[in-house]
Amino acid sequence: MNEVKEIASLAVEETFKKLNLLTCELIAKAKEETSTKEEYDAFMRGAAFVFYCVCERSRPQWKEEESNMTLEDAIQHCEDLLPFLAEREKTEHLRLMGWLKELKKHRENDK
Repeated sequence: MNEVKEIASLAVEETFKKLNLLTCELIAKAKEETSTKEEYDAFMRGAAFVFYCVCERSRPQWKEEESNMTLEDAIQHCEDLLPFLAEREKTEHLRLMGWLKELKKHRENDK
C-alpha cells in the first residue's frame, strides 16, 4: 500500500511541476500576444478557466458526466464560458448556443 501512495505522490508532484511550467509559459505568451490590459486579463481568465476545468475533470465523478452531456448541459456549458471569453470566442459560443437551442426545439417538436 505504501508503494501505491508513493507512486501517486510522485505522479501528483510531477503534474504540479508541469502545471507550473505551463503557467509560466502562459504568462509569457499573454505578455507577448496582448497589447492592452483588457486583452491580457481576458487571456489570463481563459487560462485560469482551463486550469480549473482540467483539475475538475480529473475528479472521477466528472468522467461519467462528460460522456452523458445533454443538449441542456451543452447550452449551460456555453453560458458558463461566456464571461471568460474574448469577443470572437464569445460570438462563436453564442452562435453555438443558438444552434443547440434550435436543435433542442426540433427534437422536442419531433416527440
